Amino acid sequence: MTGVADSHPSDVSVEHDGHRAGITFEPFDSEHLGLAVGRVQVISTALDEPALADLLRSATARARDAGYDHVIRRVPASAFEHIWALEATSFRLMDVGVTFGRRVDRQLPEPVSTDVVVRPATAEDVEDLLDTMLEVPWGSRYEADPDYRRDAVQRLQAQWLRNSLSTRADHVLVGHLDGRAAGYVTCRLVEE
Repeated sequence: MTGVADSHPSDVSVEHDGHRAGITFEPFDSEHLGLAVGRVQVISTALDEPALADLLRSATARARDAGYDHVIRRVPASAFEHIWALEATSFRLMDVGVTFGRRVDRQLPEPVSTDVVVRPATAEDVEDLLDTMLEVPWGSRYEADPDYRRDAVQRLQAQWLRNSLSTRADHVLVGHLDGRAAGYVTCRLVEE
């Protein structure tokens, strides 16, 4: 699907009643899903729900005119005005993220398990996981979105996991059960 990524729509800026938004091309999603996917970013702050809805309608129209097939927007679960404005402009909820965090300035005791062995992932582990993990729903927006084909989502997920091991994540751990890779977690270190 490199054609979508090679000849993608341009990023666009939108202004409506003095408020601004932008749409940026998502190359990874577009390449793997075979659609021109853009991410909507609201630049203006302190907007109420009706003003946000108007801005999102303008952004969606500009995205269509610019050649985008699909647009996404991620907001915190506490951003009610944004959520209501997205609902009012026919965006559909695709997933809800859960973020875990912890301080790393002190050692925590190692968890004790007699069944699962956890260690840093290898490329072989990732390929073993892909043999089984792509058939199990990940609960992501990719699977929830009816505009995405399942085979395209599986290719995207496979590349995402490979990228996590090589460059995207700071650390990938794999749990082994009965000598086989059974699950994983990707980790990113964030400076506060």
